[in-house]
Amino acid sequence: MIETLLKANTNTNTNRNTNPLGLFIADNTGAVMSVDEGVSDQPNTHQENLLAFNWTNNLHPDDQARVSSNWLSYVESNAVKSEYTDTFRVLDPQQHSRYYKVFARPLLNTKGQVERYMGYTFDITAETQRTEELSKTHALIESLKGMRQVSRYEMDHAGALVTIDDALLAIVGHAPKDVTGDGWLKTIHPEDVEAFTKKWISYIDSGSTQPLQIACRVIAKDQSIRYVKSVTVPVVKDAVITGYYGVLFNVTEEYRLVEKNALYQKILNECHNMIGIFSLSTTKVIYLNFSFKRFVGITNDKPEYDIAPYHSPSTLKQITEEVIPTAINKGTWAGKLDFIDKEGQSVPCRSVLTCHYDQVNKPIFVSGVFQDLCPELMSKQKENSRQEQMARMMQLALMGETATGIAHQLNQPLAVISSTLQLWQSQVTQNNKQAYQMIEQDIDAVIQQVTDIGKLIHHINNLFKRDLVGLKALNMGLLKSSA
Repeated sequence: MIETLLKANTNTNTNRNTNPLGLFIADNTGAVMSVDEGVSDQPNTHQENLLAFNWTNNLHPDDQARVSSNWLSYVESNAVKSEYTDTFRVLDPQQHSRYYKVFARPLLNTKGQVERYMGYTFDITAETQRTEELSKTHALIESLKGMRQVSRYEMDHAGALVTIDDALLAIVGHAPKDVTGDGWLKTIHPEDVEAFTKKWISYIDSGSTQPLQIACRVIAKDQSIRYVKSVTVPVVKDAVITGYYGVLFNVTEEYRLVEKNALYQKILNECHNMIGIFSLSTTKVIYLNFSFKRFVGITNDKPEYDIAPYHSPSTLKQITEEVIPTAINKGTWAGKLDFIDKEGQSVPCRSVLTCHYDQVNKPIFVSGVFQDLCPELMSKQKENSRQEQMARMMQLALMGETATGIAHQLNQPLAVISSTLQLWQSQVTQNNKQAYQMIEQDIDAVIQQVTDIGKLIHHINNLFKRDLVGLKALNMGLLKSSA
């Protein structure tokens, strides 16, 4: 039996281009009979806990059912020639996953029947992690394939450029022969050289097997500035980095767009009017400029905001039932909406909302510009108050002027009446018989003048009670005729 095990051990090592971590022996039912120190050195494991089928308890919880089922299926098949292989994970004391691969084969008795099983476990954590890293890198490269211009390159272990394709000419205008070796470093924008070089040298010296992404500006052959992004992946052979390969993307247009967006963002934030963007898919506000945040008292940036805290129930109903549907159907809506400011006060705002659509004319979001009407209303109130004060002052001035004219015009008829009465008094005192005839003749005229004066005063009183226009239309001829 020992010779059989040793022979199987030798054959397995010959067939596997890697060193085994541990050996185990199982009976013909699949129950583990013995393990060596290599197996028991796996994280969180002890020899006594690996016998029979207890070894499944040491597997990662997500792998236990699968691995146990696969092993029992293999044993029950009673295959005398086939080999069993599987992979599983074990959690280390820090709860990090370590990956293992297991190989097992049957040991036959003299009758050609399965008597036991012998197997090895191999630690493949490093290999698995490298595979995952490469998969992530490939996924990253695939995600960037939408870029218009892509150039591929290869470097040696020191980071010197060895080969590059002709696509570089379309990106920066330099022929491959001009940038091989260390020549490519001369194309980097002077303002980016220090940061780029520091990051690149640190990456090379670290021996990292992780992909490196760097974005920078380069000077094209025509002296124009281009924005590029590179993804570099190390080539590992026998645990040694032998070189690098990567892709270079022309992202000039994307960076120009970012610069424009930054400019637009600056303009929006400096705008005195409040600006917001409402997503129709999430029914959330996805953008508020600085003026809007200051108005409603928002101090922390969020990816989205609810609109409910900033409107009364009646305004919310107006927005959902009238404003948004109108903006979607007609492209825009304009009117007045009330907002709740940071002090909890309802503030009327002049509002203009515009709906934006995608390429298939599907509405995607609504942008709005809002202006606080309080300053305007206060200004109008002040203007109205000022006009009222001026009107009162004008009225008082006209009243004074009119009173002076009235006094002047009433003075003559009143003097005539006074003189007539004094004459009558003296004649009556002297018992002049002709005085009674004179009084009888003139009494109607005096009464008529007094009546006219009373009508005039009543008319003026009515004019002052109505408006200033009546004062301006005052007919001073009536006063003159009364004289």
